[in-house]
Amino acid sequence: MREIFIVIPIFLSFSLQANEARFFGDSAVTPDPVQSELIAASIDALVQDCSSATKIENLPLIDGQGIEATYSTHPIEFDLHPAGRVTGVTKVIVKLWDNAERNFGMDIYAFSGSDIYSLGKYSRLAYPIINMIKRPMPPNKSLQEDVGETSATE
Repeated sequence: MREIFIVIPIFLSFSLQANEARFFGDSAVTPDPVQSELIAASIDALVQDCSSATKIENLPLIDGQGIEATYSTHPIEFDLHPAGRVTGVTKVIVKLWDNAERNFGMDIYAFSGSDIYSLGKYSRLAYPIINMIKRPMPPNKSLQEDVGETSATE
């Protein structure tokens, strides 16, 4: 009976997923799990830095450079004019404009269920996010090797 109490939490822990980030565009790399969590937290901070959110009907074509953050463990929320309080945001896409480094331009889209919101009027975090997308850090090789060794021993 005691084994059941040990096996059940272990089984449940394998079904949990961490927040993920995926770069797209010219300099896209695949971040390691720790980087994904940090990037997702940075995108959450960018969402909180915005001062407007408008509900839109259709997502425009997403091309060029950008990043997609998926919040599977803890959906994020925001309270921005004119959309109001939005909860359960499970995905945010940030797409850079052409010459984003000069004009700090990017499109930010948040997904809550079937609703899509366009966010804007960010003030402080534009340059760090643009820099992170333009020059993503390669994944930590030693961390990936450790994960591979752990998986091989199990």
